[in-house]
Amino acid sequence: MAHQHTSKEFIPHLKELLRDKDGDEEVVDQLQDPAVEKIVDGFMRFKTSIFDQHPDIFNQLAEEQKPKFLVFACSDSRVSPSRVLDFHLGEAFVARNIGNLVPAFNQLRYSDVGAVIEYAVSHLEVENILVMGHSKCGGIDRLMELPGDGSTTFDFVDDWVKIALPAKIKVKAQNPHLSLEKQKAICEREAVNLSLSNLLTYPYVRKGLENKTLALRGGHYDFVEGKFELWEFKAVLTPTIKIPPCNFGSSDKDGDEEVVDQLQDPAVEKIVDGFMRFKTCIFDQHPDIFNELAKEQKPKFLVFACSDSRVSPSHVLDFHLGEAFMARNIGNLVPAFNQLRYSDVGAMIEYAVSHLKVENILVMGHSKCGGIERLMELPGDGSTKFDFVDDWVKIALPAKIKVKAQYPHLSPEKQAAKCEREAVNLSLSNLLTYPYVQKGLENKTLALRGGHYDFVEGKFELWEFKAVLTPTIKIPPSNFRSS
Repeated sequence: MAHQHTSKEFIPHLKELLRDKDGDEEVVDQLQDPAVEKIVDGFMRFKTSIFDQHPDIFNQLAEEQKPKFLVFACSDSRVSPSRVLDFHLGEAFVARNIGNLVPAFNQLRYSDVGAVIEYAVSHLEVENILVMGHSKCGGIDRLMELPGDGSTTFDFVDDWVKIALPAKIKVKAQNPHLSLEKQKAICEREAVNLSLSNLLTYPYVRKGLENKTLALRGGHYDFVEGKFELWEFKAVLTPTIKIPPCNFGSSDKDGDEEVVDQLQDPAVEKIVDGFMRFKTCIFDQHPDIFNELAKEQKPKFLVFACSDSRVSPSHVLDFHLGEAFMARNIGNLVPAFNQLRYSDVGAMIEYAVSHLKVENILVMGHSKCGGIERLMELPGDGSTKFDFVDDWVKIALPAKIKVKAQYPHLSPEKQAAKCEREAVNLSLSNLLTYPYVQKGLENKTLALRGGHYDFVEGKFELWEFKAVLTPTIKIPPSNFRSS
């Protein structure tokens, strides 16, 4: 077994190296920060135990990604599909948002979700889309508690979860006598089915279903009981596969031939095997940890990462369940505050900073980013190739313009590499347009960091984004009295 480096041995060595070589005391000081130590330590475990041990796999991944799955999962820190379903790097293109919701086709309001679907189905040609709900979902909790008078508590969250209002209405109508808690549990599954229905409004999804090159599946992870439910979404829902089955460990069969047939499907087998490895090797071995996580999540990080199947932060930075609230989209982009167009991104920031009180936001770029490549290739005449992708990546146009102006003689590949980092800085700047982020920075309860993972060389760059925000001047002051 390969020796696993930890911060206890690596970071002191790095500090000494920096003092001797660069004399960069500011970098050395950053290494005292527990958040920085967590990221450095996590990446070094990944590099020495995984990346360096499997050069053939990572050389292939550096050439291209060929994921078979597109997974929509919640941002909740307790439900990373990379952990729960044991997806390895390269296996799943992942989108994460509050409530694992998929809105209906809408180019004006939901270009980020549309971009993920379009890129995964049309360009990467994934064979399966899995929408994965979970127990005790904060997004579904908020949906079920929304007042009927239209009043709101959150700037973004309430608007975003309203996507699932039809699911709430159905659950309330069919189960009026159940407690609110039981209604919420049913709605977690019903919202998955609504998202699966909404996927049918995307022409690329319909085409894949017609050609039988694409399958839609729903899932539900219960992190209280350590169970997973899986079903296929056709015009008619197939029987649910419960993992582990109710009679797990016995020799009795339930005689459901349709469920048995589903288990012959390689995609179903992959999900079942992945969850069972997680349950037996992790969930069942650490009951104290999962009992605590079942009560609440207390992540210290909000991470924006790309949907790219090769860059899961759960693997690359070794984030364990409960440690990081995740947002994943094409190009790891953060748009400026905009309640009309980007309610899902705003909802993740608002919920993570205002409700969960995360202490760090990390925007993590990566090498050979397809989103940045498309940004750099966008024609200047305004013509588009994609329904959603082109509109979404235009968020980073200022980064492209800056790189083109500063490095006009570099090759397109080198300009794209520069833009991967510049787009991270632009996203960090855009975070400053959110009042909850501004407040956190002013109160020194929040830090913003940028990162870049090079999966060709197995390297990670990390920097802190320090915008100097002066104390807010309120005009007129609260104690102002006119004469």
